[in-house]
Amino acid sequence: MVVMEENEEQRWETIVYTAKEGIATILLNRPRSLNALDRQMFLELRKALRRAAALAKRNLYKELSLDIRSALEVEAAAQKECLSSNGLPKDPALTKKGTDE
Repeated sequence: MVVMEENEEQRWETIVYTAKEGIATILLNRPRSLNALDRQMFLELRKALRRAAALAKRNLYKELSLDIRSALEVEAAAQKECLSSNGLPKDPALTKKGTDE
C-alpha cells in the first residue's frame, strides 16, 4: 500500500481523496451519474478508506507517543522533586545532561 503524506491530494477516476491536518476527505466525483456507485467507484473507495485508516493509525501513534513521553517527563519530575525534598542527592538520569539543577 502506498502511504500518503499529510496535506496531499490523490485523484482517481471517480473520487478525490484529500488528507489535510490529519483529516481525510473523500469526494465522490461522478456528477453525470449522480454519484451512483459502480465497480470502479467501489474499488477506489476501498483504496481511499484504507489510506484514511492508515492516516488515522499514524496520527494515533503520534498522539500516543506524545502522551507516553509526557507521562515519563511528569514521572521524572515527580521523582526529582521527591528526592530533593527529602534531602537526597538528585539522580543524574533525571536532570538535564547529568547535572543537578
